[in-house]
Amino acid sequence: MRVASLNRLSLKTKLITVTALIVVASCTTLSWLFIDREIASMAEGLAHNGKLVANNLAETSRHAVFAGDQERLQQLMQGALISEQVAYVLILSRDGRLLSADGKGVWQQYVADPEQADRLILMSLNRSTSSAALVSPPFQDRIIELDNGTLLTSDDLPHGRTCWLRLLAGTAHPIVFHLTQAIQGPTLSLNSDPLLSLTLTESALNPPSDTALQTPLYGYVLVGMSSSQGHLLLRKMAGQVVVIACIIIAFSFAAVVYLTRHITTPLTALTSLATRVSQGDLSVSLTPSSHDEIGQLTTTFNQMTTALKTREDDLTELNRTLESRVNTRTEELQRANHKLLQLDRLKTILVSNASHELRTPLTSIKIHVKNLLDGVTGALGTDQLQALGRAHENIERLRTLIDDLLDLSRLQAGGVELTWDDVRLDMLLRDIVEGLRYYSEQKQLAIDLVFPGQLQTISGDRDKLRRALTNVIHNAMKFTPQGKRIRIDAHQLTDGSVLVTVEDAGCGIASEELDKVFLPFFRSPHTSGTTRGSGLGLSIAKELIELHHGLIWAESTVGQGSRLFIRLPRAPQDAPAVIRDTV
Repeated sequence: MRVASLNRLSLKTKLITVTALIVVASCTTLSWLFIDREIASMAEGLAHNGKLVANNLAETSRHAVFAGDQERLQQLMQGALISEQVAYVLILSRDGRLLSADGKGVWQQYVADPEQADRLILMSLNRSTSSAALVSPPFQDRIIELDNGTLLTSDDLPHGRTCWLRLLAGTAHPIVFHLTQAIQGPTLSLNSDPLLSLTLTESALNPPSDTALQTPLYGYVLVGMSSSQGHLLLRKMAGQVVVIACIIIAFSFAAVVYLTRHITTPLTALTSLATRVSQGDLSVSLTPSSHDEIGQLTTTFNQMTTALKTREDDLTELNRTLESRVNTRTEELQRANHKLLQLDRLKTILVSNASHELRTPLTSIKIHVKNLLDGVTGALGTDQLQALGRAHENIERLRTLIDDLLDLSRLQAGGVELTWDDVRLDMLLRDIVEGLRYYSEQKQLAIDLVFPGQLQTISGDRDKLRRALTNVIHNAMKFTPQGKRIRIDAHQLTDGSVLVTVEDAGCGIASEELDKVFLPFFRSPHTSGTTRGSGLGLSIAKELIELHHGLIWAESTVGQGSRLFIRLPRAPQDAPAVIRDTV
């Protein structure tokens, strides 16, 4: 659901939102890191200054502490309190007794109260049960806060950096770094003077066992370094950082808006023009506003619309002249078709007339040759009989060719009528094979008749179907080598039609010649020169099959034989529109 809502946002909104979030996050992070580093630096500086003050005060107050000079100690504390960062100063004796104390602001009243001053002293003494443990270089002992007279130590306060953040937010009082510094005397060597060693140690029977230098302890200096000034500086600096961050964010936002408008305005214009182009207006164009990718896109869009306009003009011109050209071409085709029909009709008439004219003298020649062979004119020699036999054979071939030409001419001229009857193709195929037995035995051909079951009768002209199937089977026998096998298959299809397949073992037909096998006088160049035939058998078979509203086609592979398919409908009205979809 959220992804869909984001997808509905405009590109301008997405760019501005994402960039604004990045800029705000970057400025916030950098500001926090800067303030955090300043807090750490300010805390370190305050602690360092406190150590310097405590160390300097310990050095300068050594003789005053040793001599118990209260006036000198007061002067030294006043001098230390001149620094704005010093909140209070306490000077203790060696045994932790308060010698002098002073402070500024609320701390002046606080350290003036002996009970409250003791709390500050106890914070230092509680670090060890032995006062000697305080003899060390200056160190930050505690972070404390004075809240309405209540002293909060570092054990009661959150982490030191959190205290600074609370100060920055104005939700806490200034914190104080409470530091302790030991006041030490000059370094003495006890082994250098036995009498002094006895005096200081007050034990002559227990001389010191080591020879190291020893430093006497006079007392302690307790200094409180206030963060009030740093807190004011930090708050001022934080305000400046926030202002600078806001200025950066504002300028970044303005830059993003400008760049986004620079990107989205041309895209919006392109979208509007693309809509007009989709509505069919190809005359639109847009002037590129820059040389960047958006400008290149605009230039490409203009080139596209120009190309589309040119193509549309070309198509308009083509459509304008197309009708006249189509009409002109149609008239030319009609004239050519009319001429071809006339030529075909003349060819049919010529073939028919020539066949009729040739048939009469050919019949007369055949009768005379037959009489000579029968010895009607007297006895003939062996050579004469052989010559007359060959002549009689060629006369028969010529008569068959003339009959085929006459039949084909009548079929093409539509002068053949069918006598419809119920025909059992399985029985018809057996009769045809039996009638061709003499020819098949001469070539020693094996013929396989395959009928998966009894075929139902179909409507057709028995004699015309016999002629068509005989031509197809005889063609297979003619092109099958001696001693090979021919397969004839017939089975009923689901729509009631019968599919007859005649498969031979001949030389095969090339794929580019399959559409030519049913043309008159076609002879494949792959066939043997000894195979005789008029080249009209398959043409006549095709005309007769189509006259029965059937279909005939061939499939073959060179060197693997051929298969001829004949599909005959159960009745003329059941004729299929497509050949191979149901096979």
